[in-house]
This record gives sequence, C-alpha cells and structure tokens, in this order.
Amino acid sequence: MVHSVKSLTADQRSAIESLIGCRVAESESINLQILPLDQVLPDGIPEEQRSAALAAFRGYFDKVDSRREDISQEEEDAIAEEALRSIKPNYQPRR
Repeated sequence: MVHSVKSLTADQRSAIESLIGCRVAESESINLQILPLDQVLPDGIPEEQRSAALAAFRGYFDKVDSRREDISQEEEDAIAEEALRSIKPNYQPRR
C-alpha cells in the first residue's frame, strides 16, 4: 500500500516518522507492507545455527572495532548523519 506523504494527516505523518526514526518530505511516498512474522524471522533455523551466526557477527565487528581509531561521540554522530543524508537528503536527526 503506497501513500503520498502530502496526503497524510499530521497525526499519520507523525506516527510514520516516529516508526521510521526520521522525517519524511512532502515529495516522498510511504510504502506499507504487512508480512507474516515467519517471513521476517524464519522458524526453521536451529538455535545452534543462530548462535553461530551471532558469534560470527560479533567476531567480525570486534575485529572492525579493533582497527577503528578513537573518535568522540560527536564525530561518530556526524559521520552517521552524513551517511544517512547521502542516501536521504531530507534526513533530520531526532534529538
């Protein structure tokens, strides 16, 4: 179901922005889709496999973090904002 942002009520727009964590522009559209939970989180994955995948992710990010230079929280936030704005120019951080 696709909705034009300019056709949303103020309450609807506020709810959408709250759910997605950023502001939406009048020129944008919102695509809503309802998915069964098993489509998003398949049941057939054994706990052992889930744990192994999680451990692999943690190991990867630990390795990446070990090579990262220390920066302030403000610098980290600025980098994240810049990345978000590069794909969504109207992005406004929630403070």
